[in-house]
Amino acid sequence: MIAQLRQRGAQVLSRWFGPVVFGVIEQIVLTLVNLTFTAIMGHWLGARAFGWLSIAWVLLQFLETSSMGLFGDAVPASARRLPSSSQPAFRGTFLSLSFGYSLLILTPLVLAWPAAAWLGAPEPMLIPATGLAFVGLRAQNAARRLYYLSGLRKEAAAAAIVNALSTATGVLLLIYVFKSRNPAHAMLVVAMANSLAALVLFAQQRAVPLSQPTRQLVRWARKRLWRTGRWLLVSNAMSWIGNFGPVVLVGAIMGVAASGTLRVIMTLTVPPSQLAMVLMSIIIPRTAAKSHAELRNRAWPIALQTMALIGTCSASYALAMILGGETLTRLAFGEPANSIDQLTIALATLGFTMEAVRYGCNVVLISRGTTSILTVGQTCALISALILVPIGTMHGFDWVIAAGVFSNNINTLVVLFYFVLINRRLAASRRATASETA
Repeated sequence: MIAQLRQRGAQVLSRWFGPVVFGVIEQIVLTLVNLTFTAIMGHWLGARAFGWLSIAWVLLQFLETSSMGLFGDAVPASARRLPSSSQPAFRGTFLSLSFGYSLLILTPLVLAWPAAAWLGAPEPMLIPATGLAFVGLRAQNAARRLYYLSGLRKEAAAAAIVNALSTATGVLLLIYVFKSRNPAHAMLVVAMANSLAALVLFAQQRAVPLSQPTRQLVRWARKRLWRTGRWLLVSNAMSWIGNFGPVVLVGAIMGVAASGTLRVIMTLTVPPSQLAMVLMSIIIPRTAAKSHAELRNRAWPIALQTMALIGTCSASYALAMILGGETLTRLAFGEPANSIDQLTIALATLGFTMEAVRYGCNVVLISRGTTSILTVGQTCALISALILVPIGTMHGFDWVIAAGVFSNNINTLVVLFYFVLINRRLAASRRATASETA
């Protein structure tokens, strides 16, 4: 028995070690970029300008998070339905649709810029700057998705390093050459870094063969991505409202500077979620490639393995952050972190660790193409957040974080309940079929 377990463990390590290592390297680089950029801008811009940058960052996250429903999570389930001979054309179609979508979003933001300036809105240049950042981020993530599907983790990690170097160069130019404290210029640094990383990925596209999309395949891919991804798009959009929307809400109630403080808290808690996304981007294509029968019969083992992997990473990070203390946070992020205490950090990091349970269920549900329940869970979380977060703003940041954590865990409970229910029904159906056969 022990020998079998040891052999099974060796097989799992050999299958996952390489992809996971490069995925973790990539995520560590991107996380360090996010942390460093946020810390430097918190010191350089000051509380008010950093608050406006944080609100623009939330808009950027909304645009990209909702887009990932169509052009991220929905891709593996769609690609598996095509023969290998059609994969190059599908990749070209996917890139074309993704790029067209990003231009569709950019156009109204550019047109809104002069109108916002004419109306006297604060920081109007942030609007088109955020749109440009989205185009670069969408191009980078679209190219990266193709590398994930092909298992090319080294190339994706190289693009993350280019992103880091570009961000560092942009920050140095912003501070020492242009000496600008304009938050729009800081957002343009984000746009430049993402665009250069995307160019690096596209330059390596010979590793992922592409071909010109046909009209028939464009129609098929558009319908297929929409059919699989529409629930994910709505779910991700509501996830943004529940998770990132409070940055805008807190700024409206407690002042723009408070948005910067909440951005700092989110920067501290986002690495486990980002790592989970990377790990799921590795696991989901492999899981989606399994037969329908295997997905039904091994739903729980697949989900539990994912929960254990992501939960271990998240809990380890939470423990490290709690031990790190609030003083380190204030030293790193400056004035925007003044309202953050040890309890805030503990609530945020430990609370969001519970999301590992939902990620485990999501791997199986997304691989099956059963995504409507994700929207139901997010709806419940959103309703909870809309009720509890405004109440929390009356009592301080600890209550705001507690409200967000509680709402996320409601989402987790809904998805877990559905996962248990549907797998019990499948098990009962298999037992009934077996007894009839006997």
